[in-house]
Amino acid sequence: MEVVILRDAKEIGGVAADAVGALLIRIPSAVLGLATGSSPLAIYDELAARCNAGLISFRQARGFTLDEYVGLPTDHPELYRNVIDTAFVSRVDFAPGAVKAIHGSSGGTPRVINTLCDNALFEGYVARAPIIDEGMIARVALDLGLQGGAPPSEIRPPAPAAVKAAATKGKPVDLGEIDRYLAGLAKPS
Repeated sequence: MEVVILRDAKEIGGVAADAVGALLIRIPSAVLGLATGSSPLAIYDELAARCNAGLISFRQARGFTLDEYVGLPTDHPELYRNVIDTAFVSRVDFAPGAVKAIHGSSGGTPRVINTLCDNALFEGYVARAPIIDEGMIARVALDLGLQGGAPPSEIRPPAPAAVKAAATKGKPVDLGEIDRYLAGLAKPS
């Protein structure tokens, strides 16, 4: 992991937009995790400006909102899906329906969202997938028993099939290799 210290939000927005832009050039169909809070707003502003200037495009990309408030009605203005639509999605050229909410499978429960995302990244590593796509998220959600947005009260996911297969072959899981794989997802080649 690389730590970069920058002066202000505008500079952070520029550096992060450079990374996202490089990813979209390398993998136009990339899947982006869209974070909550005020921290990413400068990034979203810079990405929208670059998209409107024709420098980058989100037409082939997809995205997932990573957080959500539990129990808010779908039309509530603070529902994160609605906030991200206003702050970012409506300002760029995502295809209709390209941004989905992981909370649809997780019921909006933060710990379940984390488990779903962590397992999807691990499954991506095992499969040596260059991107974590919607199909992988759906398969992991199904493996975790997250159907219809009704998560179990206590998640005890089974080991992924690929990990079970590796264990039966006597191959240990190399955690350093997992770190290198995850770092490679974020870096342009």
